[in-house]
Amino acid sequence: MKNIIPGLFLFIIIMTACSPTKEPIQKPIRLVTLDPGHFHAALVQKSMYPSVDSTVYIYSEGGPDLDMHLARIKKYNTRADHPTHWNLVQYTGADYLQKWQLNTKAMWSYSPVTIESNLNISMPL
Repeated sequence: MKNIIPGLFLFIIIMTACSPTKEPIQKPIRLVTLDPGHFHAALVQKSMYPSVDSTVYIYSEGGPDLDMHLARIKKYNTRADHPTHWNLVQYTGADYLQKWQLNTKAMWSYSPVTIESNLNISMPL
């Protein structure tokens, strides 16, 4: 019995040292809206989510579709019942795809998604 106690004690120390003490650090999910052209693009922002960053990046050429998208988000942010608090960072211009690609590489450098990959992307990344 005396020989078991030091082994058991050593086992407990090793198990305590190897077990995780903290939950892994999770980066918040970031939303990116690329050329919003349909009302569904704004639906994900109808509510706030604890794991989603409140800053949303919008890239568009501009025009009525973008205006309607921004109006929907403004409506969500200013409604009386459960308003959201989205912070919109937008880039508008003819080169919005190039700007998106450059910023995406900077924000999510580990992401394999690029314009050249020709993938359909469902945001958030």
